[in-house]
Amino acid sequence: MHQAVLDYVNQHLDNAFADVAARRHRVTDRGHGREEYRSYIQMPVPEPLRGAEPWKGLRSIGMATLVCKRNGHETGETR
Repeated sequence: MHQAVLDYVNQHLDNAFADVAARRHRVTDRGHGREEYRSYIQMPVPEPLRGAEPWKGLRSIGMATLVCKRNGHETGETR
């Protein structure tokens, strides 16, 4: 199921989820010499999602991205 979710997200990432009923939330934090940007995207589970049978009641999937800037260096992580 993990790979099916990754495939679905990657498919829609190219057009910024324009074809999906995605909800977004962004947060910016500054302090301790760094800037952090967090972006959250939540969307309904597509029908049918390969491997969803064991996850009865699953209604949404999502992605969280963190970008941190400190001393001119930038790091990022997506989950």
